[in-house]
Parts: sequence; structure tokens; C-alpha cells
Amino acid sequence: MDIQKVAIKKIKSAAYNPRKDLKQSDPEYQALKQSILNFGYIDPIVWNKRSGNIIGGHQRFKILKDQGAREIDVIVVDFDTNTEKACNLALNKVSGQWDKEKLDSMLGDLFEQQDILESLGIDDAWLESIFGTAKSQREEYEANKSSLSERFLFPPFSVLDARTGIWQERKKIWQKILRSETGRDGDLIGGMNQLAKKHGITQGGTSVFDPVLCELLIQWFCPPNGTILDPFAGGSVRGMISSFLGRAYTGIDLSPSQVAANRETAQQFSGTTDLNVNEFKLPIWIEDDSRNIDKLTLEEFDFILSCPPYGDLEQYSNNPKDLSTLPFWEFKDAYREVVAKACRKLKKDSFAVFVVGEIRNKSGFYQAFVPDTIHAFTEAGLNYYNEAILITSGATLGLRAGGQFSTSQKLGKSHQNVLVFTKGNPEIKAFETTKQLTQTHENVLVFVKGDPKAATQKLDQSIDNLLPEVPADE
Repeated sequence: MDIQKVAIKKIKSAAYNPRKDLKQSDPEYQALKQSILNFGYIDPIVWNKRSGNIIGGHQRFKILKDQGAREIDVIVVDFDTNTEKACNLALNKVSGQWDKEKLDSMLGDLFEQQDILESLGIDDAWLESIFGTAKSQREEYEANKSSLSERFLFPPFSVLDARTGIWQERKKIWQKILRSETGRDGDLIGGMNQLAKKHGITQGGTSVFDPVLCELLIQWFCPPNGTILDPFAGGSVRGMISSFLGRAYTGIDLSPSQVAANRETAQQFSGTTDLNVNEFKLPIWIEDDSRNIDKLTLEEFDFILSCPPYGDLEQYSNNPKDLSTLPFWEFKDAYREVVAKACRKLKKDSFAVFVVGEIRNKSGFYQAFVPDTIHAFTEAGLNYYNEAILITSGATLGLRAGGQFSTSQKLGKSHQNVLVFTKGNPEIKAFETTKQLTQTHENVLVFVKGDPKAATQKLDQSIDNLLPEVPADE
């Protein structure tokens, strides 16, 4: 055991410490203080020299500091972050009161360290004793979930289910706003229902981007009255919803017809007001190659939001500048270039969100488009901060999945990845102290060595070998 004298000023309280902080007026504080006065400082604080954080003994440290100590004896360890947090849990697990919010956050950080959690005895029974799952507590959980929906439209979890009734109803409202052929009386006020009832447009080339997802991402990650850059604009959905929510949107698209249709769509709302009863900020669409972002006269933006083309999966035009016309290896280089140049236009301490999915090559193998996107942003200097799974409605998935899986072992795909990145510190923004989604999913990744058809046949044979032989009829 390495015990050293360390100056108080070098010792930090761990911000994540899940134990409730005692006040001088608390009986527990006074009892611990009296114990130190009576018996002396005989239980040293555990201190991690690598981070400077206290691992065990936060309350003793607070009392000694209140008493004017300038240096104290500590047990010195040298741990990485996860080991430090696990040790903190181990030292605190026996007694004391938990700050459940901090404990929940800390357990989330250790989510993938299942062996550590099990070694500490952190199982379902222990979690139930802390958080509780009795009927009354489950009801409280549902009430809290409803409260989250009231504050954030939908709970900020890492699984976003677009199949739910409330999501689909809200989507219908947005679709009515964006597609109705009725005229407008120039007074866009009130909530979503009133807006849907009174206003709408005919939209050419309607984007398939989910309008509810767009609304959530803007509300969650773009400050009020902020500016949005969309380097792969496509249809008008992201631009229109940005304007309805009071944000100034700039989208870049190579297609002259798409840009013209988007502008025509937006002009029909000229002179109206947004959902916050402010003057409607018409979205701006620029007809250009996004690889020219650095050559355009653009200010910095508060938020990047886009859904990029999926390589050559769908060719949008015959224009040689169109990224969808490029072979995939060339597409990836151009894609990274666009991401890098867009990120240079993002303000410090701001967010960027790309909604992407995996794509298969002609041999049926995934081309790692999701990790390529993550690498493109991290190479551009941003930090990978959140990942969410958008579960989409698969109307024909049940019809397709059986035959598809039987012949190739390919899972029916019913989700997209929502990737969130930060430039700088995500906790500085004044409009919210943090934007970290609560993780509620794990990823299951499947790989194959060799030919997937041969692997499928081999699997079928192994399954057949498990079945009992049926005697042939005589």
C-alpha cells in the first residue's frame, strides 16, 4: 500500500461520484466529523494520481478541507478511467446514500465492462434494490418517461422507434403541412394541429427523410434561432422543418431541378410565421457541388444536419460531379472531402448529425459505410458523441425477410444509424447543459469469412444433422 502526503490543491472530487454530497447540517456529516475528532484520521482517502480524482473518501476529504487541512495522507493508485470508476463503486457499495442520476450515468459509462460490474456484485437484484422496480416505482418510471416526452418531444434514448402511434401521428401532421394543396391565409400561428389544419404545400420530389426525426434532431442539437448547414440537401423536408422551427437553413445540392422545386416549395410560405410566431425564415438552397463549400461565401454554422447519398446504391443523375456516379472507393474519398469542408464551417462547441445506413456491394457484403462516416468526422477533428438507432416501419419486411434469410442468412434491415458528433465541448452550449442520449441498445455485428452462400449451405447442413432421422417407408 502506497501512502503519501499530498497537497489538498492537487486532490479533486470526482464529478461522477454517485454518492450523495453531504452538507454540514446533515447528521451523517456531523457523525463523520465527530469520529475524525475522536479517533483521528485513521482511514486514508484513496487517490488516483493519473486523474487527480478521489476514488474513495469524498466526505472525509470535505471535512478535512473544511477544517483547513493543507495536505493529507492518501493511498495512491494509478488507474485508467474505467478501473477508477469500478473501484469507486466497490468502495461506495457497502453503505451511504446514492445519487441515482449520477449512479445511472456512471453505470452507463461502464456498460461494456460487464465483467467488472459482475465482479462488484452489480446485478439485477442490486439494481432493483437501488432503483426499485416495484409497481409504484414502475408507475413512477412511466410518469418520468411521459415527463421526458413533454420536455423533449420523445425520450432522448438511443433507440428511436418510428413505428409508434404517436410518432406516426406526428409524421402525418408534418406530411399534411408539407403536401396539402390548400392555400394559406398568411397567419401561421398555434401548435402543430392548427398549423396542419390551416397550411400546406405541394412539394415536388418529396424527400423520404423522416420529418419527425428531423424535428427532434433540430430541437435537441441546434440552439434556438441557430443556423444549419446541410451539405447533401436533396428534398425540401430538412429545410422546411428548420424554418418552421425558427432556424436559418442552408442546403447544397447539385441538381438544378431539385433546387428549383425546393425554392418553389419555400416561396409558398413567404410572409407567414413559424411555429414560434416569428417571421418565417425562408430556407436557402445553393445549386453547387458540396466539394466547393470552401469556395462559397458562407458564415460559420451552429449545426450540421444531413443524410448523404449511399454511394452508387441509387444514381441520382448523369452529372459526372454527382457522387452517386462514382465507384465506391472514389465516392468515399469525395465523401470525406465534403465532410471535412463542412466541419470547417461549424462553430466551436457545436453538433453535427448524419443519418446513415449500411450498404451492400454486388457480392452482398456491407461496405462499412457507418464506420466510414465516423472516421470521416473524427479525421475532420470532431468527436463521436452519440449514436441512436432509428427503427423504421417495415411494411414489406415480413414478406421479404423469410426468403432472404433462408437463401443468404441476410437479416431484414429495419433501422438507420443516427450519428452525432461534436466540435469542441458539447456541454458548453447555453441552450442545454448536456446532449447525451441514454443508451438503450447494443449492436450485434455479423461477419463471414469466404462465400456467404457456402456458409449458408454449411449452416443448413449442420441444422439438418441435428434433426432425428425419419425412417424411409417400406
